[in-house]
Amino acid sequence: DTVKASFTKGINNPSLYSLYGYGGNLTLRPEESYQGELSLESKLDEKFNFMISYFQTYFKEKFQYDLNASQMRNIGGARIEGLESELSFKGMKEEIKLSASFLDATAINQKKKLAYRPNTMTKLNYVRYLDDTSKIGLFFSAIGKQYDSSEKRIDKYTLFDFNFQKNIYTNLLIEFY
Repeated sequence: DTVKASFTKGINNPSLYSLYGYGGNLTLRPEESYQGELSLESKLDEKFNFMISYFQTYFKEKFQYDLNASQMRNIGGARIEGLESELSFKGMKEEIKLSASFLDATAINQKKKLAYRPNTMTKLNYVRYLDDTSKIGLFFSAIGKQYDSSEKRIDKYTLFDFNFQKNIYTNLLIEFY
């Protein structure tokens, strides 16, 4: 079993698009964030692993798109708090991951939910290795309710994805003479 703890501080400067693109705002100030996380990882046996993590992030000058103003805006302080968990299985020819996350994201000054932050998310991923160079994957995601920046509720939805991957080159060497 492994217990991990971290604390980070970050700065997120507005992108060129946020400043000059559609809905851009030249008065945007950088976001400053502080994040703490505590997690537990456990190897249940040779094939199964479990992880659970609790995190909190606080923002100063958080920015997001405001639908009512049709513009990027700083919204002041914000808090994102959540719990994530994952159970994974790794066999000889397949991998399965089941994960769940629960999130509370709030604009502190406005006392409302942050835009486009779902309250729950559940994922099931299945990958099957066909041979040394190819694999297929099936992915399922259930996304919980969330709100846009005008506080209109976006109902929960489900995503399905299927992919096939084939490595064409395993060792590509480029020589310059």
